Amino acid sequence: MAKAKEENVSRKRSPLILVVIILLVIIGSAGGAFVISKYVTKTPPSALAQSESQALASKVVMLPLAAFTINLAKTPDDNTPHYMKISLTVSLPDDKAKAALKSKLPIVRDSVISVLSQKSQNDIISTNNDLQTLKNQLKNKINNNVGLPAIQDVYITDMVLQ
Repeated sequence: MAKAKEENVSRKRSPLILVVIILLVIIGSAGGAFVISKYVTKTPPSALAQSESQALASKVVMLPLAAFTINLAKTPDDNTPHYMKISLTVSLPDDKAKAALKSKLPIVRDSVISVLSQKSQNDIISTNNDLQTLKNQLKNKINNNVGLPAIQDVYITDMVLQ
């Protein structure tokens, strides 16, 4: 009989223990979710700035130009001919500027050839800063010759010097 009472008391405690365990799991899950949402998933300011710059970059229109093969200028100390094969892509503010530039592609190609054919191999490969200068020269020459300030930037997508 004592065993029956003992079993009856332990059975009554079992549901109580089960309810307490379930409540602890629920409270722990809610607390964990709160901590994660409060501290872990917060977007850092640098990520916000990066997403904003990506949104602006998505508005920019890219126009790849056909590859150029150019005879580079000779230098006084090196009379051997050097060649350059380069592929460029230009960024434009919108599709309207892209359409305007596409209609003037011969002028664009002539501008690129006239700038690059005046450069020697040493002018192009001496430092990385010279590549940025070259890009700026190309952008300015194209914009001046086309008559539109359409090109925002010039990107070198492929380059081979021989």
